[in-house]
Amino acid sequence: MGYITWRASLLGILCAFACCTASAAGFQVSSHGGGIKGRVMLHNPYVVVRSTNATGSVSGSTTPFHASFRVYSFRSGKLITSFTTYAPGRFRVSLPPGQYRVVPETMWRGRALQPGMIVIGHTQSARPFNVRVHPWGFTPVAVTYEESMGY
Repeated sequence: MGYITWRASLLGILCAFACCTASAAGFQVSSHGGGIKGRVMLHNPYVVVRSTNATGSVSGSTTPFHASFRVYSFRSGKLITSFTTYAPGRFRVSLPPGQYRVVPETMWRGRALQPGMIVIGHTQSARPFNVRVHPWGFTPVAVTYEESMGY
C-alpha cells in the first residue's frame, strides 16, 4: 500500500469516527450541515400573577408560543424559506452555512398577519434578528414575542 493510499484510508477512518462521535454526543448532522433551532416564548405583560414570595404580585407571564417566520439571505435579501413552530413553540430548520436575517411574523389569533390587514384586539410581535449558521451544527436561537393591546 502506497503512502497516498494509506493516508486517504486513514483520513476516511477519521471522518467516520468524527461523524459517529458527533452523533453520540447529540449533535445533528443535516444535508446542509447545520441550521437554526430553538424555542419561541410569548411574554404577556397584561397578566398579573400572584406570587407566594415576599415581593407580592408579579406583572406578566411567559409561555411557549406558536409562531411563523421568514428567513432571508443577509447578503442578497432574497427569501430563503419560511417556517412555523411546532408544539410547544419549538423549531428546527436546516440551512446552508451563512448569514441570515430571521423575520418573525406579527401574529393575531394564531395566524400571521398579512400586509394591509387591519385587526381589532391583541397582536403578538417580535424583533427581526441576524444569525450565522455554521457547517458543524445547529445554532441555538431564543425568540420572545411581546403581547400588544392593539386597537
